[in-house]
Amino acid sequence: MISYTLLFKGVLLKGFFIIGLNSSTIYASEIGQMPHSRSLGVTTLSDSTQTSPTTQRATNLSIEAFLEHLKQHPQLHLKRLESDIKRAELDEARLDRLPLFYADANAQRNLIIPTTPVPAIAFDPNASPGEILPLKFATKWSAKGGLQVDWQLFDPLRANRERKIAVDIERSNLDEKEAWQNLKRDAILAYTSIVLATKQYEAARRDSTLLSEILQVSKARYEAGREPASAYFRAEQEFERTQIKLLESWSVLLEADLEISNYLDASTIRTVSYSTAEIQSYLEQEYKLENYAIGQAELDLQSAALEMGEVRRQRLPSLNLTGYLGEQYYGNDFNINQGDRWHGNSFINLGFRLPLTPFLTSAPSLRRASLRISSQREDLEQLIKEDHIDKAQRNLRIATTKSRVEGLKRIEELAKLAAANAAASYTDGRVLWS
Repeated sequence: MISYTLLFKGVLLKGFFIIGLNSSTIYASEIGQMPHSRSLGVTTLSDSTQTSPTTQRATNLSIEAFLEHLKQHPQLHLKRLESDIKRAELDEARLDRLPLFYADANAQRNLIIPTTPVPAIAFDPNASPGEILPLKFATKWSAKGGLQVDWQLFDPLRANRERKIAVDIERSNLDEKEAWQNLKRDAILAYTSIVLATKQYEAARRDSTLLSEILQVSKARYEAGREPASAYFRAEQEFERTQIKLLESWSVLLEADLEISNYLDASTIRTVSYSTAEIQSYLEQEYKLENYAIGQAELDLQSAALEMGEVRRQRLPSLNLTGYLGEQYYGNDFNINQGDRWHGNSFINLGFRLPLTPFLTSAPSLRRASLRISSQREDLEQLIKEDHIDKAQRNLRIATTKSRVEGLKRIEELAKLAAANAAASYTDGRVLWS
């Protein structure tokens, strides 16, 4: 932001540069090191040796060093963390293949002891025929303790879940690459803006210097009576326009300076070391523009295929192994220190489960998954077609712009020759300003 004041015939003006015909004294207060000097009682911003904000720093900055520093940007760090989270999820899912071992212990108090009638002769040979004996087949207290293992030997959906997470990892990697490409694009634009804004500001300074010299000559001719007042006023108006353009170019340079601060700590930078031609050469050799939407569409197609595979694999059987090794305690009083009341207990159970309902209900799900695959495939083909067209259009625009730039360069050289010839003619007295 730039502020200044102007004393014009005793009236104090603020907010913008106005250089009057008979202005006597100008006071300027610049925030952001706005350059200024005096010439013929007017303020000429182009005469100072002050440099732009970015050139008031400590070190030089090449575009390679700039992009290397950009790799530490927080936005990229966040994308890397998201990829790391997905990889951790995959490692966690793979651990489900291992058996689950755990210690198992419990104690139980039977409030009502169940009984069942049994033939008394089974326990007493002298019992009467048909005599029934109520038999209690439990004690007041029971407990058990040991090791148990659960192992799902075959889960038909496990591999599908792991492939889904792997697709998510690839998607995160693409997101990271796309974020890096977009960040690099915006950063290069900010870097280029500094270069262009500096050139624009320097050109405005040169124009202001030239118009100041013209105004000086016009004033001398006016005071000598060789030029009408209207011509002198027009010269001063042109000078004022250059001052406005100079102020606008300085504002653009300040904005570019702030923009590049989004990508690095600009307080350590003195100058940018690349010209526009060098930036163009770097982009042609190093910068590759990828359409990551195609990669995302390919992953969407893989996800749709995995969804169909999941529906089909729901029909497959699962196999589970359960094992236990430990001891059980029975007694009417709870005294687990009595070793003779502990009895060994161990088993291995192999479970086989075949789902039947999916055979009857999976048809709509399969049809939906098939339609989704067709939709994703058509979307991918359309993206590839559009990408080819975009590349052709981009190459055409680049070629057209290069031709236009070459034409403008030739126009610039011709304008320099014309200006030099006009200056020489004026110096030799062959051109009179009117």
